[in-house]
Amino acid sequence: MTSLVKGVATINITSVDSSVPTGFTSSGEIVQFPGVGGGTRVAVTLVLTELFGIRPELATSFAFLLLIIIFVEMSPIGFGLALQERLGWQGLRQIGREAAR
Repeated sequence: MTSLVKGVATINITSVDSSVPTGFTSSGEIVQFPGVGGGTRVAVTLVLTELFGIRPELATSFAFLLLIIIFVEMSPIGFGLALQERLGWQGLRQIGREAAR
């Protein structure tokens, strides 16, 4: 059991409680909202506010923090794979032109 800080009080979270947001977050990856982007941030915010009663401001902050952590973790891997494939900006432009035809 883990404690999550909520303002001054704490919330006890079990492994089942942590698997519910994970499932909703994974399903949020599939949905894209115009003007908002990925459904992950929306799913995380909704789960934290509706199921755990966390304030919307704190839930939104956590959702964006999660986005930053995931982006920072995956970007170097993506850049490394692009370099390995010798894929640069010119190559991406060429692929875009070919796809547009």
